[in-house]
Amino acid sequence: MEKNENAFSLISASVFNCKGDNFDVKRINLSDDDLNTLENAVGAIEVLRITELDRESLNTPNRYRIPNDDEDYYQRNVMNNLMQKLKSDNNIATLQSFSELFDGNQLLYNSIAYLFKSVDGTTNNQSNGLEHTRLYVYQLKRNGILKNELNLFKKPKTDPIDGNDLMSIISIEQGFSLPVENSDSISTFTEKQLSSDERIVTVNVLNATKFDEIFDTRDTQKAYAERVLKKFLTGASTLSSDKLEAQLDSGVTEENILSEVATDDQLLKAFSSFKGTTRSTIQNTSKKEISDMFDYLRGRIKVDADLLFTKDDIPTIDDGKIILTVKSVKIFTALLENKIIEKLLSKSIVIPYFE
Repeated sequence: MEKNENAFSLISASVFNCKGDNFDVKRINLSDDDLNTLENAVGAIEVLRITELDRESLNTPNRYRIPNDDEDYYQRNVMNNLMQKLKSDNNIATLQSFSELFDGNQLLYNSIAYLFKSVDGTTNNQSNGLEHTRLYVYQLKRNGILKNELNLFKKPKTDPIDGNDLMSIISIEQGFSLPVENSDSISTFTEKQLSSDERIVTVNVLNATKFDEIFDTRDTQKAYAERVLKKFLTGASTLSSDKLEAQLDSGVTEENILSEVATDDQLLKAFSSFKGTTRSTIQNTSKKEISDMFDYLRGRIKVDADLLFTKDDIPTIDDGKIILTVKSVKIFTALLENKIIEKLLSKSIVIPYFE
């Protein structure tokens, strides 16, 4: 979508907070003229050059696209939930006053969502009643608060002969500067109906760190991590070309493992993001290669004082199963990441969870 393309029209602007699966949303009361002004200011976010997320890698970049496929991504789920609420919830309240938006210098909402709808009959297939909608999410910042300020504005020129800018001072008792710059954008969600029972969606995450922050995804990632762990323990997911299963060590519980995973944001994101496809490096590595790598790590800790892990952090293999302990889950997770295991297999020890 090129800048200033008018195929989509802004139909609402809403501030929101997110806590787990719950959205606290307030719609901003704007006239049609104001929506049109805001639409022109926001324009279009350039997303064509954003790279699709590598499903084989657990190392999430700061900008990426979620494809339209059958995989389960928490990023797509939370954006879809927000979109459906904005489109379908008739009980969303309208902001009654600025006191509902900020209190003193404290912002009461951390994000804003601009909802667009296609106005291009060809693109939208409106003759068939099929929708084509787009959602832009921006972060709200405290420095956007305008309170008891005098602001100098440049007035539009009406006399082409006069070469001097005409300026005006406007007093603002309470106000807020809405984010419209690409640098403040967090994510986009586009939903297009192909038929009455088929749709495609595309998610672009433009700032991964801020996305996880404003959508409060830690609980969501914990739920995904629990699913990944259960798949390993039930044998639904295996590792290596020899289909190694995972097993909890004696006295270790699922809760013990999940609590350890949740202690580190990077570890949690990596563990919860594992898909286990056949193209993963770990799935094309033999049991012997993995066992030899563990032996190599045990040898290195005896000669390299800079290494921050001990022998208790290195998983063991017993009776065709990788034994999971609270300490060994970090290196176990390292096996799931293509770039990390590839370095370990080449005897280059780079394990980010110990750095």
